[in-house]
Amino acid sequence: MRPAGGEGSRAGVSGSSARRFLVGLLGAASLWAVAAACSGGVKVDEGNAFPCDLTQSEDVRDTACPPAWRCGIDNRCHEATEESVTSASEPTFEATRRYPVLLEGDARMVASDTRGGQVVVGHADGGAFLSNGRVVRALTVEPPALTPAQLAFTGTRVAVVTPRSAVSGENALLLGRLDDTRPQVAALTVEPAVVTRGVRGLRTAPGRLERGLLAVLLDTLGAGEVAPDTGAYTLYPGALRALPDAGVEVCGAAPLPPCPPGSLLPYLDVRPVPTSLFTKDAGAGPDALPVVVTPEYFFWRAPTSVPGGRDTWKVLNPEDPISAGGAPSPATAERAAVWSLRHSETAEVWALRRPLDGRHVLGTWVLRRSGGEPRLERAWADCTPCGSGRLVAFTPVSDGALGVEVLCESAQAGRRTLARVVGSSVVNPSDACLTQPLEAPVDFSELSSDGTTGTRLARAGAVDDAQGAGALLGGEHGQVWRGRTLSTLRPLYLDRVPLSVAALGNGLLALTRDYLSLEVPDSRLPARVGLSVTASSVEADGGVLEQPALGGLVEGSAGWLVLESGQVAKVNTQGTTADVSLGSTYGPQLLAPSGAPTSGPFLGQGATADGGSLVIAANDQLYYLEGISPTTEPGQLAGVLPRLTPDPGFPVRSLARDRTVSLTGATPQRVRGWVATGRGLFEYAQSKEGRWSLTPLPLGDAEPVKVWSREGGGVGYGRVGLRDGVVLRLPEGLPLTQPLPDEGRVVDYVSLAGWPVALTETDVYAATVRGTRADGQAGLLQWMPLSRPVGLTNEALLGARIFVVKHDSEEVLYLFTRTGFVYQLGKGRP
Repeated sequence: MRPAGGEGSRAGVSGSSARRFLVGLLGAASLWAVAAACSGGVKVDEGNAFPCDLTQSEDVRDTACPPAWRCGIDNRCHEATEESVTSASEPTFEATRRYPVLLEGDARMVASDTRGGQVVVGHADGGAFLSNGRVVRALTVEPPALTPAQLAFTGTRVAVVTPRSAVSGENALLLGRLDDTRPQVAALTVEPAVVTRGVRGLRTAPGRLERGLLAVLLDTLGAGEVAPDTGAYTLYPGALRALPDAGVEVCGAAPLPPCPPGSLLPYLDVRPVPTSLFTKDAGAGPDALPVVVTPEYFFWRAPTSVPGGRDTWKVLNPEDPISAGGAPSPATAERAAVWSLRHSETAEVWALRRPLDGRHVLGTWVLRRSGGEPRLERAWADCTPCGSGRLVAFTPVSDGALGVEVLCESAQAGRRTLARVVGSSVVNPSDACLTQPLEAPVDFSELSSDGTTGTRLARAGAVDDAQGAGALLGGEHGQVWRGRTLSTLRPLYLDRVPLSVAALGNGLLALTRDYLSLEVPDSRLPARVGLSVTASSVEADGGVLEQPALGGLVEGSAGWLVLESGQVAKVNTQGTTADVSLGSTYGPQLLAPSGAPTSGPFLGQGATADGGSLVIAANDQLYYLEGISPTTEPGQLAGVLPRLTPDPGFPVRSLARDRTVSLTGATPQRVRGWVATGRGLFEYAQSKEGRWSLTPLPLGDAEPVKVWSREGGGVGYGRVGLRDGVVLRLPEGLPLTQPLPDEGRVVDYVSLAGWPVALTETDVYAATVRGTRADGQAGLLQWMPLSRPVGLTNEALLGARIFVVKHDSEEVLYLFTRTGFVYQLGKGRP
């Protein structure tokens, strides 16, 4: 058996040999029955489908077959006719990491600049980076000796908190300016003047130019605010107390009178709020105003535009203290960090996290603006959303039905769950909230953890608490997620294994269920800084943006893909790669036999030579589309019903297409290919007359993992890779490779320039070395492990996938890990 294009023997099945195969298979019994009566006996030189045993060694099993015949997967002999595939040179294998270039490692600190759409990520190794989702720049701080422990943006200024001194335990707050116009580097210049010391937390609200508000929480449980334009620091009053007539007693900050003994109240949290969200008439006053939390009351500072305001403090919940329905929470410095007040984007819904009896209690409040005087009213009784666990992050929402999305964490194992609090029916605040489970948009187990505790609890700095609305989280491997709420989090860069991968210019386009991720070049930086995420949004009725779930790319087509709804759509790649978006053109919707929209998983194979004909697998069905006239809106074309059901009840696991078979070619078929399910293998075809057929192929007890095609000399050949590493030639089922050593289990296959590549749970293998049988003939291809790039551990390989992408005339082998890292492993020319 001779090498076939680097993949195995060049054996195929001609029309006559296929007929001999069928005759041998169907007439084996009669052949043996009449053999003794025929003159000359059995003519072994003419070839027959003799029985053989594939479980025997390569040197033994073929001895039962005639010359030039080989033992197949069905334990029958098959003619090993030479394939017309041009030999390809062996690929070159050199492992390097392609993405990410800069953003990696455990996120120690994250901070968001909502005005500029940027985020800062500080890593545990001390490095810091600035990113806008397209470009990553190393962040340098001047003076260089300063390493920020906290950051917050307000207007054009940046607040920087230094690390705490090992001697005094104090830190310092400074102000700086960011210059992000330099190529490849963003410089943060910090002014030497210290604004204040002993900082517990930063709270910001955006504003026009220098008119935002920066509030500061202090270790002493006091608070104050910084004027971003001047850097002037002003302490808040020493005490704010609600009086019986709903008035407020203010004291303890010049020029106010000193507070009487025992009247000091701690500031447990402060939330600067855009004035336009909090009052109906913001007027010409400040862009933001503070809302503060004390143990029992919320207070806000009314601007001069509010009647009776003039920067006076007013109580927001005079008749409903925070601890109503339960004992007041002790306000000690060590427990103050639990207190956190957050609001929805519109400031209609507010949520307060506070400690009570060792649990994290959540209060949900609604902002009422009746009579021009804002009030906070409790939406329902306070309750405990996470049981004995920790409430790591939460985002109030008001998208028709108010609630609070909560990210909970088990105090023992660090297990994290996402849910939505929708009410409570409790007697005590320590009782459980009424919740609805939510699908996690990201892998919350990857949230950056504090390894010093031994329990993998979420690192405090990995959740940006400076902004009162939205969410920004950092991961253990450089991931950064942001969104309006926890359930709408999206990564800045690819953070998972994609469903499909295709070439986009000299870069890559990766498709996941939730978004497209692509390489966006920048003139100021080298290419390949990362696979940037672009939202797959379409405009629904009323101008609301919806995020359609994506199903899969149609490989080999001009940008066609399938949405999870079964709707066929096309990626718009006109102009620069930054313009890639969904929603420009749509094909028909795929329907189940019942007429309802079909379900996934989705796989697709296109042929541009046929004017864009598509073969798509959805669940256990096969669909075919050709001559699509795209429309600008979905649902304008008639739906498409399935053509074939290869293995009812078993979804299609892998789909391949013979692209040498065309609608106008000389072959007997218009369409041909192969599909594999979890237990079966089939060849599908459409004749020139339009009839569809499905032919089961023998597999024995083997489990198929992936099918693919190998084209050469104008003829296409099928391949199937089995779980044990054996690759078979189709349709005969002749082995092309030996099994993997050490009983390895293959989780994915690709073909690189015609040579098989296999991914197991622990290694990547390539079959490029041919053995020699005992009789001196060429043997099967042998698997050889590829060298790994630095940092690619066995743990990183769990859940990974391999893809081959064609760039111009060269094929490139990529490996994608579950954390979004992309490695380039090899190249080849088919």
